[in-house]
Amino acid sequence: MNCARPGFGSHPPRAGPATSDRIGADGNVPGSVASGAMLVDDNAIIGMIQRVMKAELRKMKTCYTEQLEVDENLQGQWVLMFTIASNGNTKDVSVSAKQNTNADLELCMATKVKGWQFQPIKADMPVKKTVRYKPSL
Repeated sequence: MNCARPGFGSHPPRAGPATSDRIGADGNVPGSVASGAMLVDDNAIIGMIQRVMKAELRKMKTCYTEQLEVDENLQGQWVLMFTIASNGNTKDVSVSAKQNTNADLELCMATKVKGWQFQPIKADMPVKKTVRYKPSL
């Protein structure tokens, strides 16, 4: 994942207290997407983006597995580019293949990214992520 901030994604998330120890009075984990509070701290923003993308990229793999039924040899790298708007929505979404294009796969991936919801942040943030897929042996 590549964001506008230097070093984004270069460090693994730090372990913290158990989730149950961090639940706020509203029943949400502070800094989670569900809490809805605007994040202004760069480290908190990066951590939130990493958590959301990790979960959403797992779901996006369904786009690839559906296309494997059509082309069992489909593999390659696709570049996701989008902006997280300050309200948490995604905008300016594009998906492009580095090698083998597959219009149906790219449309499915773009549709999924358009539906991703992040926690509100202090300013729009561009994101670029390369996704690699290959058939399982």
